[in-house]
Amino acid sequence: MSVKFLTRVEAESWRLKNGIHVVGGEPKPHERSRIPAFKIPEDAGARTSLAKILYPPAEDGESLLILNLLFLWDCWVISSRGEYVVFFSHDECGELYVVPETRRSAVKDLLKGMRLFTN
Repeated sequence: MSVKFLTRVEAESWRLKNGIHVVGGEPKPHERSRIPAFKIPEDAGARTSLAKILYPPAEDGESLLILNLLFLWDCWVISSRGEYVVFFSHDECGELYVVPETRRSAVKDLLKGMRLFTN
């Protein structure tokens, strides 16, 4: 699956089809799928590794995440089926929502190993 930029009408249609709720212009994924907030590393190499860990391997958006992480742009990235949502903030922190429980556990362990949890 490749990255695709959508028009406003296409995005709204896709959002409704995939059950992505929006409040105040931002996606609001199901809270049960949320992984605790994490910090974005200062080192560019660690940021690149983080993007490779966080983005689903079957999707082709890794370079988009790397670019946003390196420049610390606010960014929401949603996988094609809406089961994977990540937000990166210019405040050097992130939020991640992963619906499949098996993937959620693995990502939590990787973030913990990188010592990126803010709590």
